[in-house]
Amino acid sequence: MPMYKMELPSRQYLDAMKKEQRFNLFRKFLAISRHNRLILHHELVKSTNDLPLRSHIDTLDRVHISSYYEFVDYIKNNGYNDELLDAIKEEDLALEKIISAYEKRISMNA
Repeated sequence: MPMYKMELPSRQYLDAMKKEQRFNLFRKFLAISRHNRLILHHELVKSTNDLPLRSHIDTLDRVHISSYYEFVDYIKNNGYNDELLDAIKEEDLALEKIISAYEKRISMNA
């Protein structure tokens, strides 16, 4: 399965967007990041019986993290840090709910 990379929008493109459009762009970025994390986990599970896949996973992980920070730094450096942080807060709440649901499942099966 492919991992996705969010293309960096030009400064002019960001400036021309309405605030809600930028917010949706940041949501898309975070959805892509979450998708890529699931791909990494899927590859990790598959590596159980495929030892050479392990080094590939390390590479994918480094690329994912690097791409994440590249996007975040680009957005911050172009003056949209506050808007990005609003989207990050929304994502953080969603992740907390997902993690909580998993923790409940884990404790029920302990």
